[in-house]
Amino acid sequence: MDRFLKFFLLAATLAASTLTASSQTLVDRLPAGTLHLLDAKQRQVMVQRYKLGQHPVRIQNITGGETVLDSLSDTYLHIRPTASDEITVQRYDDRMVMIHTVYTPEPDSRLTFLDTLGNEQKPEIKVSARDFYVKNDTLKEAEYLKYALPFVPYWQQNGDTLKVSWNVRAYLTHEDWARIALSHRSDPIVYLRENRKFKKIPKI
Repeated sequence: MDRFLKFFLLAATLAASTLTASSQTLVDRLPAGTLHLLDAKQRQVMVQRYKLGQHPVRIQNITGGETVLDSLSDTYLHIRPTASDEITVQRYDDRMVMIHTVYTPEPDSRLTFLDTLGNEQKPEIKVSARDFYVKNDTLKEAEYLKYALPFVPYWQQNGDTLKVSWNVRAYLTHEDWARIALSHRSDPIVYLRENRKFKKIPKI
């Protein structure tokens, strides 16, 4: 019995070590500077606490603020470096998709494609304010861009689906929004991952 117990404990320890190493993959492979508010030890503690069942994990970062780890698996990561931003990472077999969103106060995002080691790749999707211009007789594209260009898109991901919106309404006065409302696409543009590529879904 003692020999069996020792073997069981050893196997459990090895399994836990393997699980911890695996769970750290997405955290460790984030691009340099992405989690600059946490040092290596803080990241390790954060992952260990998550695997021990603390959900979410709250860690005091180097500025005295709070970094929160909400979700972590071999294929998905959701972390809030500060109270005003969040990072999501979705891992596929051949690459990773990272979205870093800052709330200012409306959400503005940066979409980054990474290889499985965390190295930044060429963007697979290029989005600009022009993609959200709706042709009409009341406002020309050049005039619309004067209102839309100061802002950046808001990305959301759910599995194999990416959605992007262009946030302008919250930043404009009532008069300016009324001026461009008919020229602005308010519903998101949707991309679906098929055959290892994200393809734009036509608007119905």
